[in-house]
Amino acid sequence: MLKNYSKILGVLAIIVGGLIALTPRYIAQPCPSLLELKSGMMVHMVCYWSGQAATVIGILVLLVGVLQVIAKNGETTRYLGIVQALLGISLFFIPKSFVIGICGMGMAACHHMASTLTVLSLMLLAISLVNIFWARGLSNS
Repeated sequence: MLKNYSKILGVLAIIVGGLIALTPRYIAQPCPSLLELKSGMMVHMVCYWSGQAATVIGILVLLVGVLQVIAKNGETTRYLGIVQALLGISLFFIPKSFVIGICGMGMAACHHMASTLTVLSLMLLAISLVNIFWARGLSNS
């Protein structure tokens, strides 16, 4: 019975990972404008790079979810849940200014991206904590 929960949580992680990866590209995009440097060179604003990092984390979450679905024992599932939790914590902090950050303008599009990624990171963290709890039951049985 507990093994089925682990598979369901793996599928949920795959879905959340896909949503995380798609958010900066299609769901809630960062600011489209470029920043002009004193040299005249045009570069992406910091919110673009937050979106890039979120996309990479989303792909990693998706891959960990696939590994969780095919995992055979509870100990492996628990370790994959720990990896998911660490990815969720990383995603939570990416839009914060002390990691990568987003634009300072309050009405910028990237604030919608940041709030969407925050909600998805909390969903991932909840899934991973439940996964760790149930996997402990699997490894004890």
